[in-house]
Amino acid sequence: MTVDIAILQDPTTKKFYTQLSGGDFLTNNSFDTSLTISLFGDKRADASEVPVVHHRRGWWGNEFNTNDPEFQLGSKLWLLHQARATPSTANKAVDYVKESLQWLIDDGHAQRVNVTSALSQNNIQLTITIFREAGVTETRYYDLWENTGIV
Repeated sequence: MTVDIAILQDPTTKKFYTQLSGGDFLTNNSFDTSLTISLFGDKRADASEVPVVHHRRGWWGNEFNTNDPEFQLGSKLWLLHQARATPSTANKAVDYVKESLQWLIDDGHAQRVNVTSALSQNNIQLTITIFREAGVTETRYYDLWENTGIV
């Protein structure tokens, strides 16, 4: 059974926050924190994607992964932040999300992950469904760039 820190979202400001309960973080049986870090943490780009080394970004915590140096948390969704919302960009976003969530399957937290996209005005809407044990599923919806001022 998964126990994760509950990440809540203010419906007005759209900002995310955590809450304390009994001196500890409020938890729930979901993938809230895992999804947030996996999708919106920056995975380092390689030379073919970003030629300038100091522009490749990446999460600093990946530098300390001595068990599997090839594994990196985060996604490459950040590479798309200046791309037009086209079917091709939406397909890349799906690929980046699937890649960033593969660790849930590899580590046995999920049986499979389904990711779909749809274009909406200048946004890409993602639907992520995580299939867990005994037919339990968890679905999350994300509108990329909706509240960033980039669109």
